[in-house]
Amino acid sequence: MAVAAPSDPEAFRLGLRAPRAVAAPASVEALAKLLRASDANGESVVFFGGGTLQSIGNAPSRYDLAISLAKLSKVIAYEHRDLTIAVQSGMRVATLDAKLATKGQFVPLDAPHASRVGSDRAAPPTAGPATS
Repeated sequence: MAVAAPSDPEAFRLGLRAPRAVAAPASVEALAKLLRASDANGESVVFFGGGTLQSIGNAPSRYDLAISLAKLSKVIAYEHRDLTIAVQSGMRVATLDAKLATKGQFVPLDAPHASRVGSDRAAPPTAGPATS
């Protein structure tokens, strides 16, 4: 594997499995290159956002590389008059909220850990409306 681990693989453990390496690409192009290399090497890849919901479901049967999406956190496009925004998957929900607030807008998400990276927000069962 040609990727130097920027972090301790133990921090990316899923169940009883820890990856052999961790990568944190800083651009979409770097991510694409990393995925091409992983595919060519037959490596199993797991994407990591904030790690808040990684205990949901079963651990993978193989786990060679953890890819942290934390550095992929840019706004791609924002048309505040159209109420549309596109962001990279590593953006923290709290950062997105702050960006939208400058125009009096918000995303109606009940994020349990809004300061964490947003890619874990893909509609898990714990992310529904808050119950009081």
